[in-house]
Amino acid sequence: NLPYELNAGDSLELNIMVDLPVSYPGVILTDTMFIETNASIHKVLINIDSDLIYAIRENNTFADVHSFPNPFSDQTNIHFTTAQPGNVRIDIFNQQGQKIRSLMNQELGVGQHQVQWDATTDNGTLVPGGIYLYMIYMNKELIVKKIILIK
Repeated sequence: NLPYELNAGDSLELNIMVDLPVSYPGVILTDTMFIETNASIHKVLINIDSDLIYAIRENNTFADVHSFPNPFSDQTNIHFTTAQPGNVRIDIFNQQGQKIRSLMNQELGVGQHQVQWDATTDNGTLVPGGIYLYMIYMNKELIVKKIILIK
C-alpha cells in the first residue's frame, strides 16, 4: 500500500516508469524526484538517456497508453496498444493506494484496446473528485498513469 514507510536500516528498490517523448536520440533528459522523510525533503536529480528509453520501448509489452478525456467529469476511456498477446489487468487506485475498481482481467491479443471507467468503485459507489491512478499489468510489466476526476 502507498504511501510506504521505511524503518531505520530498511532498503527499498524503486523502479521508475518513464513516459517521455523521445524524438531526439542521444539527448539526456532531466527530471527531479522529491523524497520526503520526517526530517526533510530530499531533491533527487534524475538523468535519463533517451537512447536507453528508445531501446527499452522497442521491447515493451504496451505502447500508447493514455486516457481521454483527462481530466474528466463522468467517464474516461483508457486506451492502450499491446505488442504481444497475454492477460491484461487494469485496476484503479485512490490517493491512499487502495484499489477501488478492477476494470479488466482478461486475455487480449495484439492490437489497440480500450476500457471505460465511469468513476465508480467495484460496488457501484460514485467516487469523489480527485486524483486517481490506473495500473495496467501484463506479462510482468506494469504501467501507472494518473487521471483526474473533476466534480
